[in-house]
Amino acid sequence: LLPLAIAGLVIYRLYFHPLAKIPGPKLLAASKIYYAFHHRMGDPHLAIKELHKKYGDVVRIAPDELSFASEEAVRTIYNVNSAYVKAPWYRACAAPASVGDDVVNMDLLTEMDKNRYRMQRRLIGPTYSVAGIEKHEHRMDETVDRFIQKSKTLGDQYVDLEKWIHNYVLDQLAETTLSHNFGYIEKGHDGGNMIESENMMRYFSTIGLFPSYVDFIRKIPMPWIKTMTCRVNKNANPYPFPLPNVGSMTSPDSNTTKGTPEKVDILSDLVAVHLAQPDKYPQKHIVNMSLTNFGAGHDTINVSLTGIVLCIATHPPVLARVREELRNARKASGVEESGPIKFTDAAKLPYLQACVKEAMRVQPAVGISLMRVVPPAPRASPPDTATINGHVIPSGTVVGINPYILHSNPAIFGDNPSDFIPERWTGASEEEQVRMERNLMNFGGASRRCPGQNLAMFVMVKMLVRLFDEFDLDI
Repeated sequence: LLPLAIAGLVIYRLYFHPLAKIPGPKLLAASKIYYAFHHRMGDPHLAIKELHKKYGDVVRIAPDELSFASEEAVRTIYNVNSAYVKAPWYRACAAPASVGDDVVNMDLLTEMDKNRYRMQRRLIGPTYSVAGIEKHEHRMDETVDRFIQKSKTLGDQYVDLEKWIHNYVLDQLAETTLSHNFGYIEKGHDGGNMIESENMMRYFSTIGLFPSYVDFIRKIPMPWIKTMTCRVNKNANPYPFPLPNVGSMTSPDSNTTKGTPEKVDILSDLVAVHLAQPDKYPQKHIVNMSLTNFGAGHDTINVSLTGIVLCIATHPPVLARVREELRNARKASGVEESGPIKFTDAAKLPYLQACVKEAMRVQPAVGISLMRVVPPAPRASPPDTATINGHVIPSGTVVGINPYILHSNPAIFGDNPSDFIPERWTGASEEEQVRMERNLMNFGGASRRCPGQNLAMFVMVKMLVRLFDEFDLDI
């Protein structure tokens, strides 16, 4: 009976399912196994991009999931007032205690209730605004200086750029968030956190495709099932974030910096939010948000910053122009030849900013679909459907856009979209720039834009300015 049931399910998915007429390979329409395999291997962006080349802007990549690569889909799925909520995939990234409809989960990455999400964004908005991050800029400068001084001791020896920058990112986030120094810059290694993080993200990325199984393994008291699943993904324990002791550091009781102006950190700011409105922002949410700085930030910032350095340093004319712009900015502002430039001043340098946008477009940190669920629409025709790119899609269908694929769309970004060309931005009209920026998804869609965007930009730009000022890079 089981083989007959499986055969019947496959036939239904291929020929009678509401998505049966959507273009895509039959194998992916029948099962998630091939899709999950590429998530496990860490290359779904490459596999799905090839499918879009073959089938167009809409591809069925799983029995109940569609991938889009069009500007229309961006407007429909991710607009500010969109009713599309995050897909069940995100449940895999949530802390185990937050799984369940009766639990209020205030993790901004995994929160699915839009009202709760918006409330939290309003509460922490000032903390993560440019002005809120700017008050920590002097401490960021100190961490950048540590990185520069350590790098100078290396002489002309080669280093693994990605690992070296990762040491900086972790120390920078720890200093800015917790007033804590992990010392990874001085040690020259990150304590294995990069490897652990990669394993953890592959685990989440793969297992999240099977949300029912995620709920199952979290509710049953059988540790061996979790162990078996983790071994398949080469991850000993995916639930605690790998950074040692971060959880205890984020306890408000352990924050020794309260009341010391020169040592104020993001944790202190979140404690202040809690003290002002304890009913809306309980103590446990301070820990969640502090950890989100690391969990959602350290790897994506590292990938983005490494990509920016790589793109600029491997294009000598671009590097020369960036350095000239920095020299002119120093002269104009009276800043000494070697030293920090304020973030707000660096943000006004058009060519540097064009390089940052272009590098993050070509090499986005997120290589998976930002999955959403088509909402009920009783007034649609037919009822409970949405129409995207001319296809009628039933509510409950998972839809999404992979930033890597969208950023390669020549209809949006012009000729040779896979090439790093900063002049794509400096030579564009204001209208063209606005259009391209509207379709950049490095920090997510408009409806769920990453709240840590300003923090990430500070961490990256502060480093870029000093790095290109101080060193000749041979990559």
